Amino acid sequence: MDGAHAPWPRNSGERLLFAQLYEPLVRLDCTGAVVPGLARSWSRDSTSVAGVARWSFVLRGDARFQSGERVRAADVVSSWRASADAHAREPAGSLISAVASGARAVDDSTVVVSLPDSLVDLRAFASPRLAIARLTAAGASWPDGTMSYHVEPALERYVPDRSETHPVMATVGLRTRDTATALLFQVEPDADRRDILDAGTDVLITGSPSAIQYARTQASRATIPLPWTRSYVLVLPTRGGGDASAGCIDADFRPLRDALALAVHADARGANGPCWWKSEGSGEAARSHPRAGSREILYPIEDATARELAERIVALAAPDREEPAAAALHRAAQGLFEAGGWNAAGMDSVHFAERLRRGSEGAYILALPREPAWPAAARASLLSAAPWLAPLGGTNALLPLVDTRETLLMRRGRGIPRMTILHDGTVIFGAAASAPVENASGGSRP
Repeated sequence: MDGAHAPWPRNSGERLLFAQLYEPLVRLDCTGAVVPGLARSWSRDSTSVAGVARWSFVLRGDARFQSGERVRAADVVSSWRASADAHAREPAGSLISAVASGARAVDDSTVVVSLPDSLVDLRAFASPRLAIARLTAAGASWPDGTMSYHVEPALERYVPDRSETHPVMATVGLRTRDTATALLFQVEPDADRRDILDAGTDVLITGSPSAIQYARTQASRATIPLPWTRSYVLVLPTRGGGDASAGCIDADFRPLRDALALAVHADARGANGPCWWKSEGSGEAARSHPRAGSREILYPIEDATARELAERIVALAAPDREEPAAAALHRAAQGLFEAGGWNAAGMDSVHFAERLRRGSEGAYILALPREPAWPAAARASLLSAAPWLAPLGGTNALLPLVDTRETLLMRRGRGIPRMTILHDGTVIFGAAASAPVENASGGSRP
């Protein structure tokens, strides 16, 4: 966790921490429905020019920065412009810039955003990249947020990183304005998750099967499955000889996906969509790509689920396999069954990224967000990592395999604040219930 990244998280730890401090205009609840964030209501102008959306957001009347100052529409526009500058060199930078340049403050409470429909819909405004913050005084390490918590500097602790070149944050404490509630976040990357539970941790979010099973044996712990948030896909640079319908969710390939879900130790199910990487114009032909010489299925070595999937696919692609899962794999990726055996090979994240960008291996296992709030930004990131995938059309280049999720392990009876779970598995502690809000359709929802 690094305060210098705030308010825009770069990893799962920062996503959890920053969500307690900064909020976007809207959020997506655990069902994927749009609910209020910093905005209490929103609407879309039905008279907008074709292809251009004009969204209006009205801020909550009680919205305040931690400094106590009122949040104004101009602060929203300034924050988005700062995000555009911070992300200028990243794949989604042009999309954030489009939002920032299309936004204006009509008055202190109203923000109007005009931009192409193809870039952003309402859900995109829930992206952490569009969270609202204000830069604080010179030398302050944390931007001013709008949530009920603030960072308690006395609780920050730093330790050397593995290369011992600079200190990294290991502990950060948050406290509410009235100091009634405090949260202490600790980073324990190498510890056994069961040891973390035994150390007295009140809340642990994990995908570790051993920790989840261990917690279920303890009456003092509640186990709460979080939403399905990751989709693992098989990426095939050769793009040859397979059934294009397998590139998204099709019932004929359910035996393969169900078999793979049973082959991994994570909480998994057969991939269930949506296939957000399918861009408009999906019927166009894929760009030609030279057949890779390697017969390896490459995966990030630190990802146990990716390793298990790669190994199982290698086994299913072996000669004379006749079970339904092998037959479905043959229809989806015929190139895997050409003469010669396949191997599963793990590689560190840096070298994996280099090989993926070149598209030089036989196949790859990737973990992608299952249902990103901002699909256009997710597609930009994917194509930046693997440019040879463009265009993401009607091919079998990306074969969905399984969806996975994490579990929240919570100690009972410790005065833990009310929790809100978002669509991406992020947990917010102490979030207030949403008031009824007028949505884009003119109706209301709690």
